[in-house]
Amino acid sequence: MILAATTFVSCGGNKPELPDNSVISARGVVAVRGNIDEIVSVRAMAYDWAGDGWTNIAEATFQNNGFTLQLPTTLPDNLLNPVTGNFPDNVVVVTGNPNAKWISVELVAVCENGNGTGSFRLVGGVDMENLTGTTASWVYVDSNISVTADFQLGGSFSARTIINLNLRRGWNTIYVIASSEDDIFVLTTTTQRPSGLFLWTYIPWDNDLPSVID
Repeated sequence: MILAATTFVSCGGNKPELPDNSVISARGVVAVRGNIDEIVSVRAMAYDWAGDGWTNIAEATFQNNGFTLQLPTTLPDNLLNPVTGNFPDNVVVVTGNPNAKWISVELVAVCENGNGTGSFRLVGGVDMENLTGTTASWVYVDSNISVTADFQLGGSFSARTIINLNLRRGWNTIYVIASSEDDIFVLTTTTQRPSGLFLWTYIPWDNDLPSVID
């Protein structure tokens, strides 16, 4: 999630490169709005399109402004959707299984009464005024697949989309990068880690911050 308001650039924090992508470790979480005093845990939530909506696949204690969350080794097929189904027809499967399936998780902050209050986001180089920056997220893939695409949408809103994903079976970290080139908005989705440091943030669901990346 990239937020619009003022410039927000991390000058220290977390490198989004983990020795094991099934373990998410957050330290020094900063509240963009609200506060984190009442947060007691974090849940990794995945959406079950064939079932009852959002389901909790992992949970960890939130303490000392951080958490360490162990994601499950595998996920059931009912939670997964085709990788290529998320992209337009001009996406190219470079290598791997063209029928590979995946799911992303939402990191939800939970208070003492068990209710979710907002989301944890790992972001880097965010410029809220210009709506640019990077957000990291975690996806599970049931088999190896690499996909690429580069296309531009016309109309009143000119935007370019770049996709460069090299996904391995299991958990992967992906990065969505919002940028601008010659007055064209560019949205890049990649598994290649960008340079620079990232910052863990807490964003309450009840806020007045418009988002670029959801």
